[in-house]
Amino acid sequence: MLLLGAHERFGLHGRRLLAVIKTALIVRAWTRCGNADVVADAFGCYSFEVRRLSECFERILTAAVAVVTPPKAQAIEADPPFFEAAFDDDPSLAERVRALAAMVAHGVDEQTVTLTYVDGIGGKLARRLRDAGIVDIEELALADPAELAKLRGVSATRAARWVTRAEEQVRSRSAFALREGAPWAQTSIQTWNSEVEPYRLRRALDLKVRRQGDGFAVSGGLEPHRVACSGEHLNCDCADFAKGHTCKHVLAVRLQQKDPELIRLVQRLPIETDAGGLDLFRLWFDEGKR
Repeated sequence: MLLLGAHERFGLHGRRLLAVIKTALIVRAWTRCGNADVVADAFGCYSFEVRRLSECFERILTAAVAVVTPPKAQAIEADPPFFEAAFDDDPSLAERVRALAAMVAHGVDEQTVTLTYVDGIGGKLARRLRDAGIVDIEELALADPAELAKLRGVSATRAARWVTRAEEQVRSRSAFALREGAPWAQTSIQTWNSEVEPYRLRRALDLKVRRQGDGFAVSGGLEPHRVACSGEHLNCDCADFAKGHTCKHVLAVRLQQKDPELIRLVQRLPIETDAGGLDLFRLWFDEGKR
């Protein structure tokens, strides 16, 4: 545990150690909301101090990215770009540092930062998408371009390009890969042996299902959808289902009905466990205990 042993590793004691922890918490809070005034009120400081601190960390992390990134000749083999590693690989140190630098630069958390890996999406647009219910790149991959185009500053062409790029990227890297809590139970994509997409199945776990007439109402995503029963088949009114995919809404209904295949697959998804204690990653990436 890095911070618990900081007094021995770096000679930090008492107030200095508390200052380090508070600094980490302030910048972490900044990445959660991207609002300097809100963070300042929570920690009893001035908003300009929060902005100055985030700018300082951004410069440090930008330098750290340069230090941990392999030479160009080795970059492709040694450290593939984000969302281009194997689905079940842990993110590399360089990948985490780049993500953290983007989190601090844009004022977004470890989920929303994955939106900025799509060309054309910066901090402001990422926060706008998050506020509309698109919290990360997996939600973007499942979004309806026509609905996205209703957002301010987003054209139909741009929305379609974003969704297409997101669909390509999530097939090799889960947006959950950056969350750090403890060792993950690994799943090999080569042995998945199912037509159900892992990221759609994971999203289905977050949805709420209730019976409505002869079908189901599914909520918890960008907008509610209806899943109708046609004999043994389930049909959804969402754009993802219209494209021929088994959408997250249908999967959510099947999970509510205790579908044995899906229950088996859920058990093989990467999971997070609480190892206890306090470490640096917990301060930066995890929600923590309050």
